[in-house]
Amino acid sequence: MNDLLLKGPDVLNPIRAVLLRFRKGAHAALGDIRKMYNSVWLEERVMHLHRFLWRDQQDEEIGEYVITRVNIGDRPAGCIAQLAMRETARLAKFSHLEESRRVLEEDS
Repeated sequence: MNDLLLKGPDVLNPIRAVLLRFRKGAHAALGDIRKMYNSVWLEERVMHLHRFLWRDQQDEEIGEYVITRVNIGDRPAGCIAQLAMRETARLAKFSHLEESRRVLEEDS
């Protein structure tokens, strides 16, 4: 499946730039990304690339399932995660965080 997917552009920030910006600002934020990937839904047309067959026991009927969320092992997962984070930061709910939005726009 990964052979069919494009990796996407490298949208990660260079660590040197992150450290310099961290020292420049008055506020910093820290987050845990372990659950972030499973928070991003796949488009319906992409879900078909994540289709699999499964059964728990030998005598059971085989069921057809599909993964509906981004998996950390997918080739484009890193790019999708960064784009999802930037889109989330642009939501009205976070509009009061002007500094964060400005930094995200500079990185784009």
